[in-house]
Amino acid sequence: FTILQVYGRLYHLREDKYISYSLGGKWFRNILHRDTGYETDKPGLRNPDSLGYLKELAPSPKFFEQGRSILILFDPQKPCWKVIIDLILSALTGSEVVHYVTCQQPSWFIWQKVFDTDPKIDKYYDKLVFIDCFLPVFGFDDEILVTERKKLEHKGVSIVQAGSVAGLHTATAKAFNITKKKAKRKTRDPNRMIYDCVSALADASSVERVKLFFHHMIPSERSYGMLTIIVESKTADIRLLDCLKQLVDMVCEENSEGKLQVVK
Repeated sequence: FTILQVYGRLYHLREDKYISYSLGGKWFRNILHRDTGYETDKPGLRNPDSLGYLKELAPSPKFFEQGRSILILFDPQKPCWKVIIDLILSALTGSEVVHYVTCQQPSWFIWQKVFDTDPKIDKYYDKLVFIDCFLPVFGFDDEILVTERKKLEHKGVSIVQAGSVAGLHTATAKAFNITKKKAKRKTRDPNRMIYDCVSALADASSVERVKLFFHHMIPSERSYGMLTIIVESKTADIRLLDCLKQLVDMVCEENSEGKLQVVK
């Protein structure tokens, strides 16, 4: 079991399915699950109204019809909550599915920030999945954090926890399956992935491991037609930022007016 567990982490960047990803297990699994239309077919067209601040970044809304990746850099002295809230609300109100990865703050804290701006977000709980890396990595069994997470789950919001970089990869797959189950159809809604300060996981793992994750996820999500948004501090490890700048389609910063501007 330990050998398969380590093998899964190293060679598949996964924390689950040790058997199905080893010893020919994946080959058998593909035979049993032939219907992959939801995963492989193109998603529905993205509503231009769902772009919010992103609308001003491209010459045409059609730029975002395909899978795209955007790196948003912010000044750590001025957290970009206005931009983050717009990224979430514009997607939800525009019929997109949002998977939000939070590493520096617990999931309920992000929800409350958005709720304070627009209480109508309660209508869209089934379109939002939090991938919470904060609680397993930095929560350290603090009961109040667990209680607040459960309160949010009781509202109907889906939360998947991830305690490592491999766990984050596993959690994104679980979030995808949660959305698939809720959709109850073969056609996917446009999907927006928001990675909020994943660089924080390097403190519990390594910069190289985080780079490895993004080397896989950015091209993969682009192939799925997803809109991948990575939010990072300008003071994050330069090795990670240089890697991300090479991988993404666009690099942006928040200007003095609180809007996004393209820097690459």
